[in-house]
Amino acid sequence: MPKAAISDHLRRVWRLLDILPAPGEGKTKVQLNEELSHEFDVTLKTTERDLQFLLEEGFAVTVPGKSYDGLKSKMVWQQAPDKSLTLHRMLQTDNALAFHLIDQVAEKLLPPEVKFALAKVRTKAKDRLRERRNIEQKARWAEKVQMVPEGFALQPPSLRAEDILPNLQTALLKDLMIRGEHASLRSGTPKPFFLEPRGLWMSGHLLYVVVTDPSQDLGPDAYQYRRLDRFLSLEVTEEPVRQTSFKLQEFLGAGGSQFVYRHPTVHFRAKAARNVWSRLGETKIAPNQKLTATPDPEQMYIEADVIRSDHFMMWLLSHGPEIEVLEPASLREEVATKLKLAAAAYDAPAATQKP
Repeated sequence: MPKAAISDHLRRVWRLLDILPAPGEGKTKVQLNEELSHEFDVTLKTTERDLQFLLEEGFAVTVPGKSYDGLKSKMVWQQAPDKSLTLHRMLQTDNALAFHLIDQVAEKLLPPEVKFALAKVRTKAKDRLRERRNIEQKARWAEKVQMVPEGFALQPPSLRAEDILPNLQTALLKDLMIRGEHASLRSGTPKPFFLEPRGLWMSGHLLYVVVTDPSQDLGPDAYQYRRLDRFLSLEVTEEPVRQTSFKLQEFLGAGGSQFVYRHPTVHFRAKAARNVWSRLGETKIAPNQKLTATPDPEQMYIEADVIRSDHFMMWLLSHGPEIEVLEPASLREEVATKLKLAAAAYDAPAATQKP
């Protein structure tokens, strides 16, 4: 075989290894040939020969595809379970470490199909790091780093049923409506729902889903969100969601995850003690934050346009007397009222218990 032909064959085979589906999925030889044709001048017969080569070498297998309406299924191609290209790459410690750390962060946000396809890779990555920890220093890196939620971390709640998260992920992936039962924190009474899922995000250990009500217009106030652990059941329907220009990143950037007030953006001005403003010099409360001096060297003025939300209010109250709100007046009054009520509670004698 001429050198050029050998080179083309190797490049096609390498590309086939890359586009072959993971075990559990599958593509027909026609589909694989169509994908190859975007990069190579290749016929179906050539693709068949390349696939046969991978089959004989043990890197590819054929399995029956899905049947539809009683029709006989076609044979589809996929990676061999014991010789998949992805698993082979996981033999490298660098890749195993990167995958293991990414998996820790994103595992709950991956759709079921991806989790299934990567199940063996996840196991292989952990095995590789364990096997090499006494041989390669970098194999122990995962033991030296950890992501920890900011602030006081509450214990994560459990989902009410194992199928709630994968069902929601499937509905999001396929743009289908969901139905089931949900219990709000305030009432605690289970109520049926029929909703359009729009996005999923994770805050600390908590999972939230953005939804719209199909019986309401898709206006700016149509998007709501709910905690996933308060769903009692969740099923995927066959009803498609309405098309919309909703973008999760914009929703979150506008304070959608912060229990925003009716008039969300305010111009905030306050006087802060050194313990607060010294940290705000490193981590701002808003992009346009300004710190200016006061007559007292232990205090500084803070000024910024902020999203007025429950999260912002909790941040303010957590600093107690170290922050004095100056503007807006309504926010100053709200903070003062809450602090007075808190102080009044401590004015009363503490309840005692018998030993």
